[in-house]
Amino acid sequence: MASGSKAFLCLQVAICHIFLNSIFAAASVAEDARFTIKVLTSQYPPYTYVGDDGSVTGSSTDKVRALLDKTGLPYEIHVVPWGRALRLVSEDPHSLIYSIDRTPDREARFQWLLPLNQVENGLIGRRDLLPQGFSKAMVLAGNYKAVCSDGSSSCELLRQYGFAPENILLIAGRGPEDLVNLLLRGRAAFVAEDPDALFWHARHIDGVANLHVYNQVGEGTTDYLAAGIGADARMADMIIRQAKSLAATE
Repeated sequence: MASGSKAFLCLQVAICHIFLNSIFAAASVAEDARFTIKVLTSQYPPYTYVGDDGSVTGSSTDKVRALLDKTGLPYEIHVVPWGRALRLVSEDPHSLIYSIDRTPDREARFQWLLPLNQVENGLIGRRDLLPQGFSKAMVLAGNYKAVCSDGSSSCELLRQYGFAPENILLIAGRGPEDLVNLLLRGRAAFVAEDPDALFWHARHIDGVANLHVYNQVGEGTTDYLAAGIGADARMADMIIRQAKSLAATE
């Protein structure tokens, strides 16, 4: 075969290859568009919260939107009670969750897609209920009770600090304002929370000035955008690729 004919044949093959790849890419996008990603979170100002206009906003929300917009996949952000968010992301392969702490007990249960914020948690309690010489030894002796939202990483932090299970009050589906009110009513002496988030929530509650951060709890955690371990693999891969691309440009 003449060299000119070979070159023409190679050109035809290359064009055909590009054409087929375009068809497959278009089909892939069409397949992706059959589902809308449910992005689940809970009220966690200043990182994520419902603004005055009803839209979900906050610094973590902005990062999540920037990433998902880059994938081109359709999505909806839903603010729901935390326990429900954890359940739904484990059941729906086309769902994500964000503002979730990456902790040892959660490591194998989620796919960690994008780090959002570094959080330092504190042991927070009422000044008037605690002695001047308060120490961790008093917690280890069982002198105080703490409260946390059941299923949250705060419960694990309290256990790590030394609170016995019987001294941790588990409250289902409660937000930071509820935890603050329980402290102020004397139902518990402590919570383990991000002070910035807790005091933002409680800024309008009478008596919040009486709360004090006594100690740091844990070594700090990082909030993530995550998927359940059974999430759609193609969806997760697309998000991870775009997350790496964004990180490379920062």
